[in-house]
Amino acid sequence: MTGCVPSKSIIRSSRMVAGMKNADEFAGNCPNSVASNFKEVMDRMRRIRARISIRDAVSELMEKALKFSLAQHRLKAQIQYLLGMLY
Repeated sequence: MTGCVPSKSIIRSSRMVAGMKNADEFAGNCPNSVASNFKEVMDRMRRIRARISIRDAVSELMEKALKFSLAQHRLKAQIQYLLGMLY
């Protein structure tokens, strides 16, 4: 499945409701009425999004720090090379 995690959580909720509606096809007991609650689905998506946004923010900052560090090392190496050519 492609897409972002919040979208996947909404899709998962819809598949769960669809599965419950079709439980009798899989030898399960189907409740008399199955309905999705849009507010509950969105609340679940927001909880998941909040949980992963912290991790994503940290990993993004670490990736930027690594790129910055590598750029600094490349610049330092280039300066040392140029200075070596001068002396």
